[in-house]
Amino acid sequence: MTQDHGIRHDDPRWAQARAAVQAGQIKQAEALCLAILEQDGESAARLHQCATLLAAGNDLLLALVLTQRACKLAPGALPPWALAGQLHARLGQWPEAETALRRALQMAPDEAALHINLANVLKQQHQFDAAQAALERALRLSPDNALAHYNMGNLLRDRHQPQQALQHFETALGAAPQHADIRYNRACVLFELDQLDAARNAFEQLLRDTPQHARAWHNLGNTWRALGQVDAARDCYQRALQVEALPVTPYALGTLDMLCGRWAEGWVGYEQRWTATGKPRPTTHLPPWQGQPVPPASRLLVLPEQGLGDQMQFARFLPLLLQHFATVCVLVPPPLLRLLQQSLSQPGLQFVGQAPEVSGFDFHIPLMSLGAALQIDSTTIAAHAQPYLRAATPPAQTASANMQIGLAWCGNPAQPDNRLRGIETALLQPLLHLEGMHWHSLLYQRLEPLPPGVSDATTHWRDMADAADTVLGLDLIITVCTATAHLAGGLGKPVWLLSRFDADWRWQRAGADCAWYPSMRIFRQHAPRDWHGVIAEVALALEMRQAMQAYAKGAR
Repeated sequence: MTQDHGIRHDDPRWAQARAAVQAGQIKQAEALCLAILEQDGESAARLHQCATLLAAGNDLLLALVLTQRACKLAPGALPPWALAGQLHARLGQWPEAETALRRALQMAPDEAALHINLANVLKQQHQFDAAQAALERALRLSPDNALAHYNMGNLLRDRHQPQQALQHFETALGAAPQHADIRYNRACVLFELDQLDAARNAFEQLLRDTPQHARAWHNLGNTWRALGQVDAARDCYQRALQVEALPVTPYALGTLDMLCGRWAEGWVGYEQRWTATGKPRPTTHLPPWQGQPVPPASRLLVLPEQGLGDQMQFARFLPLLLQHFATVCVLVPPPLLRLLQQSLSQPGLQFVGQAPEVSGFDFHIPLMSLGAALQIDSTTIAAHAQPYLRAATPPAQTASANMQIGLAWCGNPAQPDNRLRGIETALLQPLLHLEGMHWHSLLYQRLEPLPPGVSDATTHWRDMADAADTVLGLDLIITVCTATAHLAGGLGKPVWLLSRFDADWRWQRAGADCAWYPSMRIFRQHAPRDWHGVIAEVALALEMRQAMQAYAKGAR
């Protein structure tokens, strides 16, 4: 058997092919490689060399064809299988990449780079445990491997283990201190861990060295926003857009504008919410209505989006659509159907729980796009701030002298910001120990045990109409930023909102009053994650409310 020596380095065509790849002349490089292979196309070494060169020029399909031929000619050779795994991965062919890399690992089980590449492929197939095991093996083989630590950090971050991710990013940074991606992801994890000053410093240091890093500018803006510095945040978002038109940045700017009461600019950015979040835009084949004049007798289909609270908040504007359309049909999720039907139905405005035949309509609009289409501003909000939701059952009279308080201390655990708005039950004790108060949990289908002294008010709930009946029968609602806040506010019930430091745009930047709900009082964090201070203020306000009620009763 003759030995496969590969391409001679003094072959002028090889030098020309390498130069063509470096110049971006891929077709010329292809022709030169194929000419070399015509001389000996049965050389696995030559096939591998040409495939490696073409892969460097992103000519992935031809590189893969050549690599697969090399694997057949030399099934026991490691380099072609390793390259095949990389090429399949770059083409998004994850099962094929896994097969090739596992074949390579049979030949070189102690090759850390192969375990790193396999981990990436497994992660893409959502085999997270196996991916982590592969990276752990790579790190046992190469403890100081910066790429392995970096990839492990990214994997752990995706698995919502930011503290462990930070440790790996720190180690990776020690091995590669100027690596921009490591520095960027480390800064992002610091932000996720609420180490805001450290995150700000990390982003700023990165941007001094890499000023064209658009995502770093964007996330520095997020960090300034979390620190309550909205002007600095806006400057960073604008710098990000100057570098690159990231889809997330106009949306971030839009919500920042709305936070500051700049509604016209805010709605423009808010319309980018689907591209920013990656969520599908609710749509039909009907033309969208964006506020333009429409022919007489036009019919509009309103499509649901986002959470139940968002939909309750914007439901107040639905009657305004009858100024533009003869018929407005609103598709709503089943939990909201009865509540909105009993609250807002009127001639021309109907609510349905199943998608109607779109041929019966002329235009469509996603519900949260009403802000832009109707040009909602502070005047509009004030004009539609009175109670607009209705409970079907009158509140039952209670014989208890205790104040009946509904409590919602966390939101949907699946929401990414729930860690910021949720309150640990241990922090609620100053409230729960107050005398003369009966506490009712408004957390629907909560699996964890309730704190002592809190009863479950949700056991009979089927939908938000049942929830409205419960809320109407209570004296006061205390809640973090959840659907409960919108339900109580829409009903006109006294509601105390516990707002995080970087408030959601609808609660504005400062003040105890809420433009959306006159019956709402806002208690704000004075520093990020400072629920202790909020709870102390609420406890004092409850005692004052109780004392005033006792005084009023005595005065009678």
